[in-house]
Amino acid sequence: MMALLLRRLPCSSPSLLGHTARRPLAPLHCRFSSTASEAGQSSSQSTGLLVSVSKSKDSTISVISLQRPEAKNAISSALLYDLSNAVESVRHDEQTRAVIVRSRVPRVFCAGADLKERAKMSESDARVFVSKLRASMTAIDRLPQPTIACID
Repeated sequence: MMALLLRRLPCSSPSLLGHTARRPLAPLHCRFSSTASEAGQSSSQSTGLLVSVSKSKDSTISVISLQRPEAKNAISSALLYDLSNAVESVRHDEQTRAVIVRSRVPRVFCAGADLKERAKMSESDARVFVSKLRASMTAIDRLPQPTIACID
């Protein structure tokens, strides 16, 4: 898997800030365990949620996992609801020092919006969905912790 840094930490040193602003980030390679018990998965995994949050053994890293294999993690209303809740729970977790967003679907990160579901929405419902989607992406961007997307 390859991880990409989505947002950099603010840096107080002008020399370091100037250096990192000009230099692209190198890809990181990371491994995750494939079972809930190995990953320290929270009980939300077993409740059928499309997005789950697990913690590292020392509880300093939260992993938000997308898990909608039948639609290649296409963002439906249900997945968006779960994602928003997961982001808010991580935002308010004082122990979390870093966040990783990943897919539990092999070779897929996210297919984008669920166009099959969207085709069935009225125009006003679609506007509300897009607004919530933008708000969720903004919430991820504004997390106080460094955020990493881990892409297979």
